[in-house]
Amino acid sequence: METFIEHKPLQCFVINTHAFHNAHLIRAVLPRDLTAPVPYAVDRRSHHDQIAQELRVTQKAKRKAATGKAAERKAARQNLTASGTDTPPEPIAGGRKKRKRGDHEVTVDLDAEEDRDEMEVDE
Repeated sequence: METFIEHKPLQCFVINTHAFHNAHLIRAVLPRDLTAPVPYAVDRRSHHDQIAQELRVTQKAKRKAATGKAAERKAARQNLTASGTDTPPEPIAGGRKKRKRGDHEVTVDLDAEEDRDEMEVDE
C-alpha cells in the first residue's frame, strides 16, 4: 500500500504588484478591493509606541553590554602598558586601528588574519 497526496488546481492567484516595473498598469486594470493596501495594525500609533518601548529596553541592555566590553578592553590595554608588553590585544571587530610603537605609529588591519602579523609603519 502506498500513500500519496493528490493536488487539485485552485482558481486563486497572488500577484505581488510591488515586484513589477509596471505595477501602476496592473493596478489600473485590477479592481480596487484587490489592490487596496492592508494596514499592518489597526491602531498604528499604539502599535508604534509599543514597539518603541520594547526597543528602548533592548537598546539599554545593548548599550550596557557594549560599555562593559569597552571597559574590559581599556583595562586590558592598561595592563599591557603597565607590564611593558609590546603585543597588542586581540582585535574584537574588523577594521583598521592605529597604535603607537615607540616613536612611530603602526596601522593594523584587523579584517585579514594574515595582515595582523604584518604591520605598516606610518611616518
